[in-house]
Amino acid sequence: MTRTAVAARTPAGAQEWIVHSSEAEPWTIRAVGPDGRSFEAAGADLFLALQEVRRQAERKDVLLCCNGARVNARPSPQASAFGGGMVYLLPSLRNPGPEDLVPLLAPAPADQVGRVAEQEAFWSAYQSSTRSSLRALSPVAPLARLVSRTRRSPAWVAEERDGVTVWRRAARG
Repeated sequence: MTRTAVAARTPAGAQEWIVHSSEAEPWTIRAVGPDGRSFEAAGADLFLALQEVRRQAERKDVLLCCNGARVNARPSPQASAFGGGMVYLLPSLRNPGPEDLVPLLAPAPADQVGRVAEQEAFWSAYQSSTRSSLRALSPVAPLARLVSRTRRSPAWVAEERDGVTVWRRAARG
């Protein structure tokens, strides 16, 4: 299990939660708050497990602030086949590219995350848009470009702090 620090919006204000995610099948996610509350789920990939954890958390007015909770986040079919640990942030006016591929549990601004229902509504609208055939997620080439680019200048860096993974943006330059 990987432990990742994830910010959350709660009725008590901003909090840091620890999210435990499996590294292989069965894909599971468990989010634990500083007060000991926890939400746990399994899914066909980590993205779907995270969606179920988020549904449980939403019933308690807890919103996890990670990339997988962004309204426009979705894994490609290939990313899903490999566990769904990476998601595309679907752009509105162009095909998604390697710059849109981000770690599922890396931090996201609180104003860019939403409820699962909002995320599903966005995905439905995205798929049914008149340009949906142009926007089909074709992960092979972008993923290959991302891997080669990441070796040069990664957009995200994972750091281990006391056994917990903390994601941060890499410095440009």
